[in-house]
Amino acid sequence: MANSPSTNGITPFHNALGLPSKIAQVYLDMGVDLNVPDAKGQYLLHMIAKMKWESDDKTDEYVWTWTPDLFKQLGALPSSDINTRDADGETPIHHYLRSYQHLAWEKEEHVLSMFDDKTSSRSDEKTRVYRFQFLMDKWVDVMAEDAELRTVLDVAALSRVKNVLALLKSVLETGEKYIFLSSHW
Repeated sequence: MANSPSTNGITPFHNALGLPSKIAQVYLDMGVDLNVPDAKGQYLLHMIAKMKWESDDKTDEYVWTWTPDLFKQLGALPSSDINTRDADGETPIHHYLRSYQHLAWEKEEHVLSMFDDKTSSRSDEKTRVYRFQFLMDKWVDVMAEDAELRTVLDVAALSRVKNVLALLKSVLETGEKYIFLSSHW
């Protein structure tokens, strides 16, 4: 039942993705199939790559939709292929680089301290670069194109994510097609 999509192609686990991470953890403990795409052909990493963490207006506290530990757990699963394409031909990295939803809370000092990128001088880049590193800590096809033939490098350039752009350019200069980020960071 947890793996059964509704008429619009959404499973209960897909719905849980927007809720606090404890709920998603229950589905993971039940053994939910992470290889079930939604109606747009997006798999787990496509969805979490663009997710945001929100502040709760009532309590003025942050609701961590995805904790770093849960994110690591999901990213380590064999079914979490960073190069998987959705119906539009986009990889999770394409989704991540287009996501600006998280910029609103990046200026909060206590949030930045969790995702501190020592190489960045701009606070608005620190979290983006950390999350990019986290997503790419697998073999990534840097020449993967979406349906409009834009590579991850193209999207990084359009998004003006300078640290990510510099990393991708340095990888391409070596002539590599795939990158295992830990070896380049």
